Parts: sequence; C-alpha cells; structure tokens
Amino acid sequence: MAGGWAFVGTGSGGTTTPGGNDTNIQFNNNGSFSGSASLITDGSGSMSASVNISASSFYGDGSNLTNITASAVEVADGPEYALQWRYDTPVSGDLSGSQGLTWNTVSSELVVTGNVATIGTISSSVRVLSTQVRAPAVYVTDIPADRVLVSTTSGEVTSHSALTFISDVLAVPDISASVNVSASMFYGDGSNLTGLSAGSPGGSNASIQFNNNGSFSGSALLTTDGSGSLSASVNISASAFYGDGSNLTGVTASAVQVADGPEYSLQFRYDTPVSGDLSGSSDLTWDTGTKDLLISGNVRIHEDYEFYGDIEGAVRFPAKNDEGATISKGQAIYIKGVSGQTPTVALAACDDTNKMPAFGLAGSNAAQGAAVQIITFGSLQNINLTTLYGKTFAVGDTVYVETGSGGTSGSLTNVRPKSASNFIQNMGHVVRNGTGSSGQIKITGPGRANATPNLDKGYLFVGDDTNCSTADNTLFISSSANLVGINNTNPDHVLSVTGDISASINISGSGLYVTNAYVSSVPADRVLVSTTSGQVTSHSPFTFSSDVLSAPTLTASVGIQSAAIEVTSSANGRISIGEGISYTIEGIDRFDLFRNELRLRTVEFFKSVSPVQTANFNIEGFQVFPINTNSNVVTGTLPNLLSDDYVGLTFTIKDVEGSASTNNLVIAPAGSQEIDAETQAKIIVDFGSMTVTAISGALDYFWSVTATSP
Repeated sequence: MAGGWAFVGTGSGGTTTPGGNDTNIQFNNNGSFSGSASLITDGSGSMSASVNISASSFYGDGSNLTNITASAVEVADGPEYALQWRYDTPVSGDLSGSQGLTWNTVSSELVVTGNVATIGTISSSVRVLSTQVRAPAVYVTDIPADRVLVSTTSGEVTSHSALTFISDVLAVPDISASVNVSASMFYGDGSNLTGLSAGSPGGSNASIQFNNNGSFSGSALLTTDGSGSLSASVNISASAFYGDGSNLTGVTASAVQVADGPEYSLQFRYDTPVSGDLSGSSDLTWDTGTKDLLISGNVRIHEDYEFYGDIEGAVRFPAKNDEGATISKGQAIYIKGVSGQTPTVALAACDDTNKMPAFGLAGSNAAQGAAVQIITFGSLQNINLTTLYGKTFAVGDTVYVETGSGGTSGSLTNVRPKSASNFIQNMGHVVRNGTGSSGQIKITGPGRANATPNLDKGYLFVGDDTNCSTADNTLFISSSANLVGINNTNPDHVLSVTGDISASINISGSGLYVTNAYVSSVPADRVLVSTTSGQVTSHSPFTFSSDVLSAPTLTASVGIQSAAIEVTSSANGRISIGEGISYTIEGIDRFDLFRNELRLRTVEFFKSVSPVQTANFNIEGFQVFPINTNSNVVTGTLPNLLSDDYVGLTFTIKDVEGSASTNNLVIAPAGSQEIDAETQAKIIVDFGSMTVTAISGALDYFWSVTATSP
C-alpha cells in the first residue's frame, strides 16, 4: 500500500506471527495473520498468484502477459465488421474502425462506403459492385445494469452476477476496492488495524508486506501509493488479470493474440460471441509479396462513388442458361430474355438474326436453367480452344462468332464469316494457345456486330427510301473482271445494260453494243453516221428503204456482204451485187465475180514489184522480187506460216542481172518450215525465176515451188 493507507479492521484476536508458509503474502483470517501458496512473493518485489487478481486499474508493462485476447483488451474499434487500422489518436498504436469499411461474413463481401483508390492493382475473379450499407448500433442485450461483462468458454460476452461496478466501485467475492481495500484476508502493513497486536512492518515506507521466514518483510520493488494503486518494478504473474488495462504500456497485438483468422487475413470488428473482438477470413487477405489485396467474393461500392485504379481480370454479369441444353465454358452467348431481374442467355450464331449479337463468353459450364457468369470484357482462361471450337488457333488470331448452320452455335472461328446473310462480330483475340486447357482469349467486342456487314459479289450499299443503307445490285460491279452491269448481274462488256438508256448528253465508248437504239429527231429511212465530234446523226444523202441502201458513194476497205446491192452513178459507173459482183465503168464490163469464178474482161492486171534487192532480205510486202547477185550470194527469207490465212500466198523471185550461176539466189523458209521437203531452194540459172506458194499439209504448213523459168 502507498503511504497514508492502512489496513482497517477490529484487530481482535490477532497474532504477530505470520501465517502460512515462507514467502506467503499475509491476510486477515478471522483476526489472525494467514498466508496462502496461491499468493506469494520472492522477496525481491515480484508477486506471484495462482488465483485471480482484480483491481480498478492496472499500471505498468504488460508485454509479458499471456492469453490476453482482443475481447479482453477491447482492441477493436468502430462498428461490428469494421476493418481495423492503426490510429495514434489519442493513444499511440491504437486500432480504429469505420462504418465505411466493413466485411460481410455471410456473403464474403468487402463493403465500402466511399471511394476506393489504389496505387497497385486489384485482381478479382468476381464482380465489383457498389451499394449503400447502413448498420445499426451494437447492443448487448439481457444484461442488468452495473454488471461486469465477462467472456465464457465459448467466447460469448455475458454478465457475471457476482461482479458489480457501481459508483466506480468494483465489487468481487474476494476483493472490494474503491479507495480503501477490504477483503476476507489482508497481506501487508496492518499497523493501522485496530485490535491487533502486530510486529513492525518490514522494508521501507509504502512497501507491500510478505512473509519472510515467519516475519513481515517488504521491498521497494513492490509498493503502493496509498490511493489504491499498486506499483511494481519487477514482474507480476497471475493466472488471470481483471480490470482496466488501458494504462498498460508495451502491450502489442502480437502479445495479446489480437488477430484472428488465417495468416495475412485482414481484420474486422466482430461482436459475436464477444463484443469488440477482431476476426479475419481467408476470403480477405493481403499478399505481402505482390502488394495485392486478395478477395474471394464481391466488392460492392456505393453507387454514388467510383473506383480509381487499374482492373485486371474479367468483367462479367450473372445470367441464367435458357439454351435448353448445357452451355460449356467459353461458348459465345447472346441475351435471350429475362427471368425476374436476371437475363437469360443462349448460344449465339452469326447466321441467325435472332441469335446476334453475342454479349460475351460463358465463364463456366452451366446446365439448363442454372446460373452462369458471362464474361463481357477481359480475359477468359483455362480453356481448350481446339476441343471447344473444333479448330486450330494460333496466338494473335482474331476470333469471330461462327455460323450455326455451317458450324456449331456458340462456337468461335478464326476465319471471318462471308456472305451477306452472316453477321460479322469480332469477339477478341487469342493471347495463349498452350496444350490442354491452357488457352486464353482476350474479349474485346461484345454486344454489337459490324455496322457494315458482308456484301455479296458485285453489290453496292445504297440509301433506301427510309434513309438507311441496303444491299442493291441495280448497278453491278465485277471487281475481278473490271465489268459493270446496269440491271444486269452477269455483264459481258465493260458496261452491260439491260433495259432502255435515255440520255440528254453524249454517250461515248470504243465499242457500244445495243439491241435497239433510238435517236430522236431523225426522219424515217435515214442512215445514221458519226460526225468528227463522235456524235451519231442522220445523213440526208443516205437512205435505207425496202431493204435497199442508197448512197452517192460507197467506199469499203473490207468486204461487203449482202443478198443484193446496187450502186449507180451517172457520172462514173455502176456496181451490181446480187449473186455476185459485176463491175462496169465507162460502159465497159471490167470483171465479174461470182460464187465460184472471177472473170476479167477488158482489164489490165498488175502485180506489185519490189525494188531490186542486192543483199539478204525478207520476202514480204510485194509479189515480185527482182534480185542482183553480181557481187555476192543473196538470200531471201519467206514469211512464217502461222495459220490458214497464209495459204495461197504466192511470191515470184527473179535474177535480173544474169549472175545467178556465179552467185546463187537462195530462197529460205522461216524456222523449221520447208520448201517441198527441202530446207531451201536455189536459182542457179542466169536470168532464172521461181514462184513459190504457201500450202497447208496434213501435219503442218509448207512452201511449194509452183513455177520456174527457164
């Protein structure tokens, strides 16, 4: 006891001899000193008790105390389920909690009211949601007033009927202390007790007394200030301590075993079974290596707040399988309808308008009617691409929703769908294509197909009467053949038109093919001709009536074919073409050409003759070739016979200087062709000549000598 305090009692029947065994702290036992092995001192200031010690407050170093739990020291702060953090106001190293950051043990959800900001990355395989959380105050019911709360063996917080705390006085069966300390037994200085005959206290002033070999003794290491406070500069051990421990120093969370749950789990206030206790869960842990907050459950954020930071993983939504069969993980999904507040889904197919667009990939296998998470953005991993889709993929491949008729509904393909009947929806890319089920797809394109779909060959997109684009083949373009059709999907010219063309401007082209052409403002029976500007117009001297063409002059560089043509001119002559051609000029019949004969009448016949050749030359362009071989042998090379158009071609070669016997005149065919089975023919007679004609043989073309002179 501290100075100024004393034990008070009647003192009757006392004795000066300490009771109990050596080192036993003394107490009043029916007016006599007594001691107990349950409360002893080693004489150096340390006190050891194997029974409970209770006091209004404990002061000193409590770091060596054992079995102090969070419930005993009320380490947790804030509302129930509130996560705890260090808070140095007003006590350094204290814990605190807030309604804005709590843990839901039923749904395994971290509930945040406010913004969540992170410097690192939050990795989650579940949804991140936000909602408003309101928690009522925490009350411990069915406890009478002024009762002291204790914890049971099951961890429940309840009251103890034998312990009361009224007007700052703690009453217990063994010790009741407010200012004075009264008890069934006393140990220490009893000099102020009345009715006692006692020896002198041991030690110095304020030293607490103990039995020292049958005598009172005290130590400066274990003292009291007389106001109810006990001060010790040595260790105090006991089976348990009761009272206010808020003034203890050096008491850490590790010393009092304050944390609960698995290692690295975040702590939250948990009032069941003990109010103010802490708890943890394997669903909410901190990775000290990666600096990641690991959550197995949903994160809900109030709708009035936002999430700041990077998100790694999949963005998904809950749905219900309405395919009528099992949906496999990784299959493409479209939204089919709704069941209550949950969308129903089925397998997508790009060739079915009712099954597009796809809104994501199934995150797991799901039976008909079962719940399933749909991955709409991010990574879907641990899938076997080949087994699932029946195709071979490579890293970097773009994946599209496949057809239901040409493939399997819900499948993806790395080949872009073709045909205007198929929608194009790029769902994402293959980022991993390992063996087994180690494939991974990065989903980037849910919810919409291409605004510009496939287009059949030759078609164009045009705006229709509703101002929307539609595929149309009125103007058909073949890009591979560079042909265009109007009302014609099989053009065979640069521009092929089916139907009438009406134009108020010029139509120009290197070749125009029409079934019927109409030119306005042209009198009947007129012949149309083109002007120097390319315009088509009528020519008044030309008429075509009753199948007879009348023209003042007819000039042709090609053949004229008709059943009957008659050209007359009073000045020059007449050509009559009926079954043949009869040419008359200046009243004299010149020649007649009929189906199988040509008759030259009064006419002179000319052949074309080349200049005299004195060196090697090509035989072409003339009919007769005069040759001078005075100085050297001269070779003439015949044309190469390529087709029947050359058959009948005839040339005459003539030595005009009389020197062929000295320097021969050689006639050579082209290439491997021959002259009467020989590789060449020669004129070796002075002033000789030779005529050769092109012939078509059984196997090839050749030249034949048809005349020689002399």
